[in-house]
Amino acid sequence: MKRLLGTGDGADVHFLVGQGDEKEATHKLILGTASDVFETRFRVDAETAAGTAKKVEPVVITDVKVGAFKTMLAFIYADDLRGLNGNNALDVLCAANKYAVAGLIKACVDFPKAKLSNVFVAYAQARCIGEKDFARGCLNYIEANAANLLLSKAFLQISQHLLCVVLDRDRLFVCGEIAIWNAVNNF
Repeated sequence: MKRLLGTGDGADVHFLVGQGDEKEATHKLILGTASDVFETRFRVDAETAAGTAKKVEPVVITDVKVGAFKTMLAFIYADDLRGLNGNNALDVLCAANKYAVAGLIKACVDFPKAKLSNVFVAYAQARCIGEKDFARGCLNYIEANAANLLLSKAFLQISQHLLCVVLDRDRLFVCGEIAIWNAVNNF
């Protein structure tokens, strides 16, 4: 099935993703099987187009990043998670949630927080978009790795609100409260 995605052979739906400069050729049957959202969309489109000779237009998606969409397609077609990484885990999670791809949602939530490019930014973004499980995982990682994270450049760039959230945690793993005091003084 991965070959179908790569070649676009037999594709019956096209997506224009991001700014519209990236066109993805896909298959309604495969997407509809993986996602109730896609299945409903394609059924409604078919009912609307019934009896007309109207040319099928590409589906335009502007609220999902191209890389995240491609990663989601790779997962749908071949259970391939190689495109999931520390720079796009949250974007992929948003796409997976938007299209209700349950297995990919779980993979994103379970993504190793140590591989995130910036766990503080990931936490803040996850919280803003309501991704509670992902945000909770970020906080757990921050707690367990506080000794190193409190000394990082990323820590010095967090918001005051996030600083309060971190300091409010009871289980920060540090060697003494003086480490927390020093980190806050550097902030």
